[in-house]
Amino acid sequence: MKLLEERRTRLSLIVALRGAPGSSEPVTDDVTWGIQNATVSPVLYRLFGYWLFLNLPNGRQKLTWSAKGHEGGEQEVEIGTLPPLRPFVALQAIPRSAGMSVVAPLTIVSASLVAGKVGVAYAQVVAVNGGAPPLLFESTAFPAGLTLNPSRGSVTGTPTKPGVKKVTVTITDGNGGRVERIYMLKIVR
Repeated sequence: MKLLEERRTRLSLIVALRGAPGSSEPVTDDVTWGIQNATVSPVLYRLFGYWLFLNLPNGRQKLTWSAKGHEGGEQEVEIGTLPPLRPFVALQAIPRSAGMSVVAPLTIVSASLVAGKVGVAYAQVVAVNGGAPPLLFESTAFPAGLTLNPSRGSVTGTPTKPGVKKVTVTITDGNGGRVERIYMLKIVR
């Protein structure tokens, strides 16, 4: 029966490409998209300023775009960590203008966080490139005794318990650009 057939199409990503900084107007004309790390070609549709990507493989994918009258851009997206019922990402298109400086896309440079030791002061910065100020750093809970500074991206404190903790760091820039990275932070005795 058709009702019992397995549904094979999966919505993986919804993207909104916004115009000038602070604008809620979508960019919809002459937009070209690409998924650089995907092993399959995405199917996408333009629908009321939202672009729908179907059946992307889980994992880190590099989303690229170009649009008439705007600078091209790229952003990494972790498909497996997006909420299944609302896999939404808002991106900022930078208008091309003779007097306007171009802001490089926001990227996280720190590939990993160094291990810490119980009872020993810990300090490391989650390094980034690009993005428009101000930057906002957010995360899931760090190991006991460690905190993330929301404006500087520095992880500081003194760990109190050993173990390995999965930590997701999300950074949002002043133009609404957003990136995230998952770290496995080890604390030893």
